[in-house]
Amino acid sequence: MKRVPVFVFASLSPLLFPFPLTVVASFVASLLWVPFGLLMGIVTDILYWAPGGGLPIGTSIGVAVTLIAFIVRKFTKARIMSS
Repeated sequence: MKRVPVFVFASLSPLLFPFPLTVVASFVASLLWVPFGLLMGIVTDILYWAPGGGLPIGTSIGVAVTLIAFIVRKFTKARIMSS
């Protein structure tokens, strides 16, 4: 139940806040549920899609956030288990 406000804040951040805060909120939420960064990248690209816009930057950054969160989560779980 404590995770719900994090996901709600991160889900609303593309609509309410600038892009750097959206990336930080997505990263924090990705630490709780790893695929969330990719999901938010796809949602951001869908929200701000323009014809002829070029590369999907939101999805690319979402993949990067997801990979970083996966690595951080893996290392923290390993460290918690070893202590």
